[in-house]
Amino acid sequence: MPRKEYLTSEARQRFDNPPVLSVDQKMIFLEAPQWAADYVKTLHTPSNKVGFLLQVGYFRVVSRFFTSNRFHQSDVDFVAARISVDVNAVQMDNYEGRTSLRHREDILGYFGFAPFEKSSIETLIEETQRLAHVQTRPYLIFEGMVDFLQAHHIEIPTYQSLKTILDKALTSFEQNLESILNKYLTTADILLLEQLLVEHTSYQQDSKKHLKVKRYEITFFKRISQSMETKQIRERVTNFESLKIMYLQLLPIVKRLKLSDTTVQFYAEYVINNQVTQIATRSTNRYLLLISFIIHQYCMLGDALILTLNSAVTNYVNGCENLVKQQLYQNRMQTAQLVSSVANRSSTHIDVLGAIEQIIANTTIEALSKVTLIELLFKNKRLSQKLLQEDQQRLKALKEATKK
Repeated sequence: MPRKEYLTSEARQRFDNPPVLSVDQKMIFLEAPQWAADYVKTLHTPSNKVGFLLQVGYFRVVSRFFTSNRFHQSDVDFVAARISVDVNAVQMDNYEGRTSLRHREDILGYFGFAPFEKSSIETLIEETQRLAHVQTRPYLIFEGMVDFLQAHHIEIPTYQSLKTILDKALTSFEQNLESILNKYLTTADILLLEQLLVEHTSYQQDSKKHLKVKRYEITFFKRISQSMETKQIRERVTNFESLKIMYLQLLPIVKRLKLSDTTVQFYAEYVINNQVTQIATRSTNRYLLLISFIIHQYCMLGDALILTLNSAVTNYVNGCENLVKQQLYQNRMQTAQLVSSVANRSSTHIDVLGAIEQIIANTTIEALSKVTLIELLFKNKRLSQKLLQEDQQRLKALKEATKK
C-alpha cells in the first residue's frame, strides 16, 4: 500500500513541538520534583536553568524532549520571571550540545525512563511488527507505538523516527503476504481475481461499447443494498452466491494468509473507495486487495442477508399479529352484535309469553278470540320458530369459535 503520513500536518506539528500550556498548566515548570529543584541549584547560567526546567516540564507532560529552538518563547519568559533571572540573559541558542544532552540523560534517569536507543528501538520494532499483524489503521498503529513507549517508560522520539519504523514494519508485513501469494496462489485463483477487474458482460454488447463510463465486474459487489424490495433481495442473494463460490475457492490461500479482521477491512475499504483502474495498475499487491475485498464483502453480505431475513420474519410476524388483532376485533364486534340481538329477542319472547299467559288466564275472552289475539301478538312482535332457530344456530357457532 502507498505510504502516507500517519498524522495530519497539524497533528505532526503538535507532535514534534512542545505542548501548548495555559497559564495554570505552566505551573508544572515550577512544581518540579525535589531532585529537579536541587539540580537547578547546581547550574550556573540562566539559560541552563531555564532550559533544564523546561525540559523537565515538557517531559512530564508528553514523555518527550525537544530542541531548544522549539521551546515556546512564552514558556521561556514565564520560567525566567518565576525563578528571578534576567530574561535578557536567557539565550536558548546557547542551551544546546553536550549540556542539553546531559540534562536529558539525567532527567530520564530520575524519572526511570530508558532512552530511545538501540535496545529500546529493537523492542519497539518487535511491538510494531506485532501491531502490523493485527492491523486496524496505520495511524492507530502509530498511536499504539506511542502508548507502548509510555507504558514501558521509554523516551518517545520524533515523528519521523516512529514513521520510519512503522513504514518498515508495514512493508515487511506486506512482503510476507506477497511471498505467500506468489507461492500458493494458483492459476485458477488468479483468473478468478482478474475476472473482477474486467468490464461487466453487459457493457461488452454493441449497444454499450460506445459508453465512456463503464462498470466492472467488481463494481456490482461493492454496494450492499438494505432495501426490502423483492428485486433487491434477489440481487443480494445472487451476489452472495457468487461471492461464496469465490470465497470457497480462495479459502486455502485465505487460511495461509491469516489476515486479521481489521486488516481485511482496511484492504477491502481501499478497494471499495478507489476506482478499478487504481487497483488494476497495482502489480504488487492487487491480489491481496482483491482477496481481502472478497472476504469482507462475503461476510458483510452474509450479515446483510441475515438482517434481511430477520426483518422479513419480523414484518411477517407483525403482519400476522395485526391480522389476528383485526379478526379478534371483528369477532368481538360480531359477538357483541349477536349478544345484543339475542338479548333483545329474548326480552321480546319473555314479553310475548307473559302476554299470552294473561290472555289464556282471562276468563272473559272466548277461546277463538284468544287464538286471534295470540296470532296478532306474534305478528306484531315479529316472532317465529325460524328466528328462534337462527338465534340457536348463531349461539352454537359462537360457542364453537370460543373453543378454538
